[in-house]
Amino acid sequence: MPTTRLRPLLVAAAPALLILAIGGASGLALRRAARTAGEVRHTEQALRVVERVHARVADAVIDARGFALTGDSSLLVTTTGWQADVIRDVDAIDTLVRAEPGIAPRVRAFRAATLQRIALTDSLLEAVRTRRGRFPNAALTAQVRRGSLAMDSLRAELEALEAHVERTLAERERDDASVRDLTLMLLVGGVLLAAVVAVAVHFALTRLLASARTQAEDLARTNARLREQAGELASRRERLEDQALALELANEQLREQATELELQTAQLQDQTVELEAANDALRESGLRDQLLFERAPLPMWMFDAETLAFLAVNDAAVERYGWSREEFLRMTIRDIRPQHDVLQVERLAADHADGTTTRRAVRHMTKDGRQLDVVVVSHDAILGGRQVRIVTAEDETARTEAERARAALERQLHQAQKMEAIGRVASGVAHDFNNLLTIVRVNLDATLEELPADHPLRVELTEAGDAVTRATSLTRQLLTIGRQQRVDRRAVDLNQVVRDAERLLRRLAGDRVRLETRLSETPLVVDADVGQLEQVMMNLAVNARDAMPTGGTLSIATERRRASAPGVEEAEPRSWAVLTVRDTGVGMDTATRERIFEPFFTTKTPVHGASAASGTGLGLATAFSIVDEGGGFIAVDSAPGAGARFEVHLRLVEDEVAPSPVTRADLPDVEPVVAPVVAPVVAPVVAPVATNGGPPAPYAGPRADAPRRAPARTGPVAPVAPPAPRPPAVSGDLAAQ
Repeated sequence: MPTTRLRPLLVAAAPALLILAIGGASGLALRRAARTAGEVRHTEQALRVVERVHARVADAVIDARGFALTGDSSLLVTTTGWQADVIRDVDAIDTLVRAEPGIAPRVRAFRAATLQRIALTDSLLEAVRTRRGRFPNAALTAQVRRGSLAMDSLRAELEALEAHVERTLAERERDDASVRDLTLMLLVGGVLLAAVVAVAVHFALTRLLASARTQAEDLARTNARLREQAGELASRRERLEDQALALELANEQLREQATELELQTAQLQDQTVELEAANDALRESGLRDQLLFERAPLPMWMFDAETLAFLAVNDAAVERYGWSREEFLRMTIRDIRPQHDVLQVERLAADHADGTTTRRAVRHMTKDGRQLDVVVVSHDAILGGRQVRIVTAEDETARTEAERARAALERQLHQAQKMEAIGRVASGVAHDFNNLLTIVRVNLDATLEELPADHPLRVELTEAGDAVTRATSLTRQLLTIGRQQRVDRRAVDLNQVVRDAERLLRRLAGDRVRLETRLSETPLVVDADVGQLEQVMMNLAVNARDAMPTGGTLSIATERRRASAPGVEEAEPRSWAVLTVRDTGVGMDTATRERIFEPFFTTKTPVHGASAASGTGLGLATAFSIVDEGGGFIAVDSAPGAGARFEVHLRLVEDEVAPSPVTRADLPDVEPVVAPVVAPVVAPVVAPVATNGGPPAPYAGPRADAPRRAPARTGPVAPVAPPAPRPPAVSGDLAAQ
């Protein structure tokens, strides 16, 4: 697949590399053309200097000849300082054409001819000045003739140089034309290749996009298969949950048999004593009582002390362990011990070297994989000239399980007694504290009503009111734990309660926690107080949210389930409405899990301004008290790093019909009076508020005197601000009135 995706890119990259090569060649051609143009300029400049030198030499020769013929020195116009100028120009020519290997020899020949003509001209002028009137002079004539020949030679060199320069310029013009043509061809080829590259890139991108779409379709099909596998996993989980319920039922049956097993254990212990005596007799006589061995009620066997192979087993061992007698005789002691106990078997074999009788608690494996807690009594004997070991196994699995169940019941009883004691203390304190909060709340509200809207004290009073509200929530939690909170139980649908509270639960969860709900398809009607049910959900949700400081998932589900209440002996499991609250947080260890429902136990630090249950250790304790008071129970499953799952079991109502909620319009018109209060200090504060500015209502006093002191009323009576009940409870006569 990677090679297929790279092939279009490689095809598109080849023309691009060719374009780069064409661009490089074009650059080289342009640089060559520029260099040629510079050389042409130097050659043309040298040619102009040559023509100037020739002109100067010719003028000097003409002047010298005129002077030689006439003797008139006025004709020497150009002969003054012309030699230096000519030599300087000749040197300049040599500098300009130094880089031209074809022109340089011609320039050197022209220089030599020029210097020769200068020397002859100077010699002619010197001879004319010294002839002293003798004219013509044969020597002078010969000198003039040599000068003419030198001038002809100079002119010939000049013509040859000019011809060579013209040929050189013509060749360079042809080279320049070739370079321009080549550059044009390269540019045209580059444009064509660019078009080809564009087409190739388009083709390659089209192939890549098609490949990407194919991969996206493959990914979608893979996701669909994963969703199908997720559905299969969910079905498997439901089957595992059903198996777990079956295991719980089996455990309950085992607990019911614990008493009978204890009696059997006593009988087995007596039989063990008898068998030990029989084993002693066998060790002394070296004989084996076949009848006693085969019909013994406890599993017995005999094995080789060296190889640990079974030599004989009785019927009880075959029945208890599941293997046939033939299978036993092909096995060793190692085969009935757990894997991690194999080394212990060999160590115990070494300990028997002294031949003493031993009694040990070990674990054995049955054929179907079950583990048995047994006590084995073994001693050595000599049979057929070899050392053997005779073993009696007493099964104590049932007794061990019964002891574990009894320990669990004792822990539950201890927890219930502790909760009851803490609840009594908490409810008493909460009642007195609630009366004080009532006085503070009423006075704060009255003060706020009297203060202007812009009064500076309103901010402080409002904060004080918020603190009173949080304190009131705490007292409500304490009253709930103490079973002193008034409840309005009715038949309600648990699914509808969750739906109504879902919006508030999402606000409690916050932005970092995702809330998921999965409700039962059928109604789950329970007998409960709606407010208390919502409080249980809120407390569990807050606990789950605090366990996920970096975010996670909070799942709330409802279902119908058959189960047995822990610690309650029932003939059959009953149906429960189960509310499951699960999080993906930090989880809890065993020590924390055993104390989470204790009042005031918390692993969190209270935060200023947080909810009343946050960090106080009352949230889960309140939830436990509410559920327990309604006849339900809460099961907890958690481990460090694996989150936590709370399963709230609520009793189902048989008729499953939820009554219509009571509205304000259903209440009759009543005439307010002051109902009994516990603390007299509250009455003077509550009474003016209850009458709303009207005539003061009488204070009924303590509950016991309320019927006598309250005025006679013929119409309905509405109690004003009754506090939560406090032990001792209100008497029946007072409640009736």
